[in-house]
Amino acid sequence: MLSYLAPDHYFNNFYEISPDFLLSLGCKYLFSDVDNTLAPYEVAEPDERISAWIRAVSDAGIVIVLVSNNGPERIELFNRTLGVRAYADCKKPSRKRLGAIMKELGATPKNTVFLGDQIYTDVLSARRLGAVYLNRFDAGTILRPGLITEAVIIHSTAAADDQLAAFIQCPCGVFAASKQRKNKA
Repeated sequence: MLSYLAPDHYFNNFYEISPDFLLSLGCKYLFSDVDNTLAPYEVAEPDERISAWIRAVSDAGIVIVLVSNNGPERIELFNRTLGVRAYADCKKPSRKRLGAIMKELGATPKNTVFLGDQIYTDVLSARRLGAVYLNRFDAGTILRPGLITEAVIIHSTAAADDQLAAFIQCPCGVFAASKQRKNKA
């Protein structure tokens, strides 16, 4: 069950995800969370780095779809200058709304990639819809309440993964500390 919650790929920041990488996954639709994935919760509008990345991904022929559990006011303001498809109140991890959005766009699990920061909403949404999931990990926010559990789950489900080996060296030390505790037991 825990491996079901493990992301397929990890990135420190969204801008490390290149359009070529997305295309190599067969991505035609990128469903991205907003808060703490593209921008911190307190940032109301995208900065130039976000805008440039969105343009680069869009220019590669990938349809960007913002999907958030946040309300319409937040998402409409964030999307005002981006002008991509955006949906608020998605009720992640429920499949109902996201599945309807995929159907409306003609997206399938094989051509859709999800990007987010939380296991119990973003990863679970992608898994329940059968799509690839990219985890945007921020060492500065992993210490938010509830995310320590997510860090431990990611560690315990992918401990042998080469991709995670470098990731374990994260500045916050959460993964290294959880590994040390496990080895002492």
